[in-house]
Amino acid sequence: MDINLEHDKVRFAKNVLAARVPREETADVIVPDSLPDIARIIDTDANVLVRGKDSENGRVTVSGIVSATVVYVPDGSETLRRVAVELPFEVAAAGTEVAQATRVVARVNLSSADAIVVNPRKISVRAELIADITGYNDAELALPVGFKDGAEPTESGTQLLKDTFSFHAATDVREKTFSVTDEYAIPNTSPAAAELLRANVTLTPDESKLVGNKLIFKGAANVRALYARVDNNEPMETEFKLDFSQIMELENAAADDTFELVPQLTGAYFDLGGENETGRVITAELHAVAQCVATGKKTVPFLTDAYSTRFELAPRRDFVSVEDNAPAGRFGAVLRANLVTPPGVARVVSVTARAGNVTNAYEDNTATLRCPVNVSAVYVNSDGQVQSANGRFEAELNANGANVNARAECGGEVYAVAAEGGIEVRVPVEFTAHEVSRLEVSPISGLSYDEETPTDTKALPSLVLARANEGETLWQLAKKHRSTTELIREANDMEENDAPASGKFLVIPKKR
Repeated sequence: MDINLEHDKVRFAKNVLAARVPREETADVIVPDSLPDIARIIDTDANVLVRGKDSENGRVTVSGIVSATVVYVPDGSETLRRVAVELPFEVAAAGTEVAQATRVVARVNLSSADAIVVNPRKISVRAELIADITGYNDAELALPVGFKDGAEPTESGTQLLKDTFSFHAATDVREKTFSVTDEYAIPNTSPAAAELLRANVTLTPDESKLVGNKLIFKGAANVRALYARVDNNEPMETEFKLDFSQIMELENAAADDTFELVPQLTGAYFDLGGENETGRVITAELHAVAQCVATGKKTVPFLTDAYSTRFELAPRRDFVSVEDNAPAGRFGAVLRANLVTPPGVARVVSVTARAGNVTNAYEDNTATLRCPVNVSAVYVNSDGQVQSANGRFEAELNANGANVNARAECGGEVYAVAAEGGIEVRVPVEFTAHEVSRLEVSPISGLSYDEETPTDTKALPSLVLARANEGETLWQLAKKHRSTTELIREANDMEENDAPASGKFLVIPKKR
């Protein structure tokens, strides 16, 4: 006969895809007829714009545009000019459980961008991307936790032992599109702009708070703009910040969850103008999608053991394996390096640093995280010429844990100063890391007994005096002597949470 058991359901968002995909895009570009011939390239940088996320039939595809800008010195002139280039990209990742309903979170970062002169009217542009793609499906664990309707079938004499296990999982995955439009005035202490050469955006979430089912989050779009100054056409860099504040509705998140916000640009438009045309106003229009993953601790009750005082039980067990995704931790490192240049660096105009793919070398209980950092600088030499320098270095961080997944970003202000033999740079590198582990349990999924063959307990004494062995639990004693934990506690004046002392004699009544 089967014993009716009550099931408890724990709902969460199961991580069915976690992929990091490096991607390189290249394009040969003809210089427009309206622009002069290229003598040498000074700077290449880009914004990554994600335009689409599709999931179906075991595959996720993320597509968009690398909106690049190449700044160059024309042939026969020192007047800086720019060429805008769009490189379409598409990144795919496979997962056996990916379906149309899979919710996708995509983070696509630029790790480097460069260009070379093929001939004075043609350039070849290259961009290296790193796409972190995760996918989530709605899931639930439904495990037996007790008797149906809470009533013990008295005729069976069945006793149940309940336990719990805990794991971290996504509780909700949502996204919201938003836009930011504003004007920035170049300070009067800086020269006005003749031409806007490039503008690069970093979206940074600052804080978030759950109120009811609404997540209020704030952040900033940090913009670094390079322009040609109006008086002598030398390059200048200015930085400004556009704050944003948004509200996103969540369904299943709790106040004690952690909220990872992944903002991604979908469009970026800049113009040198505004209401006045003095070359002091930069108009910015940004479009973005804020992707949110709420992570919480799930505690799952389950039946770990069972016995009967009257029958031989036939328990059935399942094998349950869940992934424990602990909340990410953030760790800072500082890269110190020297960009080698010809002698005579007079003024450093701009330094850009971008992190590449993180690798993990695990040894002696320590994970050594390493990532390449691509650094490029624009500077003016002692002859008044605009020049550039590039270098590839490596940042390193030690972390605990064997299965550490990490990514890195160059955040904060990059310090740069002219030094002997080049440009000395100091780059803050932020590693975001979390350890993934797997929990495995074998809970009871069903119970049955043969009601035609009860166990003969007539020969057993009504009371037994037994000594508790070291580490022996009340449950084990009750199971061994066909009793119950409640009867043993009552016969020995024990409180509910009391454990049997090793070597102590206990009175154990037989369950009738």
